[in-house]
Amino acid sequence: MGLIFYFSSLPAGKVPSLPDFIPHFIEYFVLAVLVFLALKEHLSRGAFEGSFIWSLFYAFTDELHQLYVPGREASLRDWLVDAAGVFCGVLFIKCFANRFYRDE
Repeated sequence: MGLIFYFSSLPAGKVPSLPDFIPHFIEYFVLAVLVFLALKEHLSRGAFEGSFIWSLFYAFTDELHQLYVPGREASLRDWLVDAAGVFCGVLFIKCFANRFYRDE
């Protein structure tokens, strides 16, 4: 989350020159997977839902944070790309979690 916050804090001219949707998608895909892994260690149930909700909430607050960064703005499109990354991250971990975790 620190890296996401750092990149969101960069003024518009300092942002790496990739198409905007690529870093958004990758950041939130990875975030959803990492949040799932953290929650799975502490919850017996609800890690998938928790990682989905927490990651979407963080994406929302990240877009709000960008309102206060010079040259940046909050964008519904960016949040939707973030949400797609979160969804795919949770879907990825859901597909492969049975190999590593057993639900009680």
